[in-house]
Amino acid sequence: RLLKINQSLEQTISIVNERLIKNSITDLYNEIFLKSLLIEELENEDWKDIGAFICIGIDNFSNYKLFYGVEEVNIALNNMAYLLKEKFGSNAVFKLDTTDFGIYLKGHSRESVIEKTEALRVMIAKSDIFLEKLTVSIGIVFCNEIKFDLSSYDLTATQYMELSFTRLRKAKHAGKNRVCATGAEEVESASKNSVLIIDSDRTNAEVLRTFIKNMGIEVLIAEDGYQALELVEERMPDMIVTEINIPKIDGFLLKEQLLSNSKTKNIEVIYLSYQKDEDSVNRAQELGVIHYVKKPYLLSELLGLIKRNISGVNE
Repeated sequence: RLLKINQSLEQTISIVNERLIKNSITDLYNEIFLKSLLIEELENEDWKDIGAFICIGIDNFSNYKLFYGVEEVNIALNNMAYLLKEKFGSNAVFKLDTTDFGIYLKGHSRESVIEKTEALRVMIAKSDIFLEKLTVSIGIVFCNEIKFDLSSYDLTATQYMELSFTRLRKAKHAGKNRVCATGAEEVESASKNSVLIIDSDRTNAEVLRTFIKNMGIEVLIAEDGYQALELVEERMPDMIVTEINIPKIDGFLLKEQLLSNSKTKNIEVIYLSYQKDEDSVNRAQELGVIHYVKKPYLLSELLGLIKRNISGVNE
């Protein structure tokens, strides 16, 4: 009888512990468990083996809650948890109190972590498993940013996680649906008042460059899609004016590439083309391209679009 009582007590304690360390909605381990795991890692691992910590916040989720109610919110959280576990593995995903989800990822380079989270961000934005389209903002910290001069591993773990939360907030403040992986606000444009022209006909590009420069705007020129993406990475122009039929990567694929990166997804794109039919216009709209100018065009019309979309240009 005493043995049965003790077994019953142990089972009850186990159930209570599970409830304390697991989220009741998603059945993921919670923030308390994650922090304990991180403290143990700090005590026993070489600092270079500590994983990257990623925190994920669902954008405008309070509106989703108000509109659809608790039951649908719980379904959305479970669907989000499913997507995260599919992408990173069930043991890497946690349900947080401070924000929506956390991921503790080991054995990946900085570049790989950023690439994976950018792919996740795009995948969620395109997903149709929610009642309406949802996006996420993401903050990331890496092991080389751990502060070991604090008085305890508890404080070290807290600081490490808090830095990720701070970057998540920065990603949200910068416009949402972004990844922030540095202390500086890397989602800001590095170059102001600049336009990238993409055209395989260098003469056309040079003529257009002359008129745009007269508006006080810096002008960059690329002759194909690959060269354009390299210039975007290096110079971060405010706007891109591109032919659709350009070599190597056409205008549609170019825009898709821009959308896949937090730093470039909001760069305004103007399409120029002799071809303007219903299919191409619909595809442009699906990619978020508002301005589609058919050749031959009025130069004043194109310059007007550029002027309206770039602040601070000469009148």
